[in-house]
Amino acid sequence: MNALNTLITEDGQYLMPGLPENATSEEHEALMKSGEGKPWALVSYHKAMDMSMPMNMIRGLLVDIIAVGMLCWILSKMNLPPFGTVLTASLFTGLIVFMTAPYTAHIWYENFDIWAHFMDAIVGWGACGLWLGWWFNRRDRRVAV
Repeated sequence: MNALNTLITEDGQYLMPGLPENATSEEHEALMKSGEGKPWALVSYHKAMDMSMPMNMIRGLLVDIIAVGMLCWILSKMNLPPFGTVLTASLFTGLIVFMTAPYTAHIWYENFDIWAHFMDAIVGWGACGLWLGWWFNRRDRRVAV
């Protein structure tokens, strides 16, 4: 940490080996060619640790509620979707979220927790689909209008 503290002045993510911000495209290309097959690192650096768990949990919960609300809106546009359709739509939502964010980042930066992200998407959105499948198919909703 002492070495990083002396070399890095701002919060951010740093690729090592790296180049200065004002490096030319030729310098970037030369670094890529010379680094082929050699070790590299991606460092996330923060000057101060902030473990504000309550605020992070509240923000995460709000984002989850909004995401499930969006899925509910899509499902509500279907005419009484059956349980299987709701469950499948929820699982597909989880896969879309996984493939467009963590997996796409993994393609470029090979993070080691990709399977944890995959399981989070499948288990979380699967559980959501089970509940929403029940919710959208309650008996009182099937009453003729």
